[in-house]
Amino acid sequence: MTLDKRIWRALWALVLVLPLIVQHGFLNRGWAAAIESTPGAPSDAAVRTVHVGVLAYRGAQAASKRWQPLIAYLNASLRKAGLAVRLALHPVTLESARVLLEAGQIDYLLTNPGHYVSLAREVPLAPIATMERFAADGRGLIRFGSVIFTRADNTAIKTLADLKGRSVTAVSPEAFGGFQIAWAEFVSQDIDPFQDFGTLRFTGFPQDAIVEAVLRGETDAGIVRTGLLESMAREGRLDLSRIRVLQAGRYPEWPLLVSTRLYPEWPFLARGGVNKHLTEHIARALLDTQDEQVRKAHDLRVAWTTPQPYEDVRQLVLAYEAWRNRAASGGVLSGLRIAAPLLLALLLAGGLIVYLLMRSAGAGRSRPSMAGKTEGGAMGSLAAAKSGMGESAMDPRIREAFRKLTPREQQVLSLLCQGKSTKAIAQELAISPKTVEHYRASLLKKTGVKSATSLVWLATRQGFDRMCDSKPENGAHANDRIYHNSPS
Repeated sequence: MTLDKRIWRALWALVLVLPLIVQHGFLNRGWAAAIESTPGAPSDAAVRTVHVGVLAYRGAQAASKRWQPLIAYLNASLRKAGLAVRLALHPVTLESARVLLEAGQIDYLLTNPGHYVSLAREVPLAPIATMERFAADGRGLIRFGSVIFTRADNTAIKTLADLKGRSVTAVSPEAFGGFQIAWAEFVSQDIDPFQDFGTLRFTGFPQDAIVEAVLRGETDAGIVRTGLLESMAREGRLDLSRIRVLQAGRYPEWPLLVSTRLYPEWPFLARGGVNKHLTEHIARALLDTQDEQVRKAHDLRVAWTTPQPYEDVRQLVLAYEAWRNRAASGGVLSGLRIAAPLLLALLLAGGLIVYLLMRSAGAGRSRPSMAGKTEGGAMGSLAAAKSGMGESAMDPRIREAFRKLTPREQQVLSLLCQGKSTKAIAQELAISPKTVEHYRASLLKKTGVKSATSLVWLATRQGFDRMCDSKPENGAHANDRIYHNSPS
């Protein structure tokens, strides 16, 4: 074959192959990119962006800085698997997360467990992993709580009871680690944060501002999630000797400052309807972070483990919502200085939320309760919390007292837990308000608790709030940002 024929055949072959090269975009990306690309890797034009929301409890900038390495790690894993997906980080707030999920603008979410439980009533969500943080000594922590603290030089505040009449600041009434866990601790000791504090202020994110406000003397005490104080100390923004944590000795072996009971850490959530294979790949990649070498290679500060049970979280959230519903119906709100238009808006918005909450509460609340202090009554006090990080149990005598309630007492208890006022209960049961108060007093005496707040908390935790099949009544949330209480 002559040289001319070989040249013509080579040119003809090039003409045949050229359309395939153009179709695959090699010319657009350049020959060098085509040679260096991984076989099977998708082109840039074919890559789909999937948004991952993360609760920015220290602010959007801090959230982006903290979680971007995890997103980069997951994206590297997706590229290696040849998946045409790119994850993008999206900082969210407690309020915006629900809107974005419902609109389909975020498909995955990292948030606190209480927020997850609340969102799951309206948006189908599934935990695919639970976060594992690491203490300074290297121990992995898959539980967290709240820190209730004051300035070290404030000698007037040494116990939770000393906060009565004082100013206390938290991030939001909807914040789980930033308020609700602490609320349960207060209620277990017969302290009503909305009634007993002089001022209860909610400032919103970031939680760092709460610490700074306490240090400046603008508020007597603050509530934040565990780990925040240590993080600020590592960043050189806090001298831990300037603060005093209340109930700091609750868990002697726990490596972080904590004032309350502990609950499972943040879940990594997948929205219902998201691609099954993508979710499975992300879950496997998250579990691979248990390998220390993987974390070091990608500069990851936390690991991820298998999803933990969040039933205790659900029980606390249900108890908190039931209490707020009852308070809004005529208990706590009557002592608050609230603008009428705001209260009306809260009543309208809260009605639907509480109705859905009560419908979804259902049965199955059989896990042990958080114990606390009570006084008087035939049953004596509730069992104190068990030592260590285990569960706390209800005194068997108190459980038996609930079971021995008369049918009418069961009806009154159920309606109390639904947030109904004395007048509303009287109308529904066709009895006088005075008779309702008689049954309320009988319930307190038989169960041995000191207040209706503690009674509702205890009954809801143990499932005794559903002893009678009563339809819930729409209520409202006490969602105002500053609560001023007049001295009693």
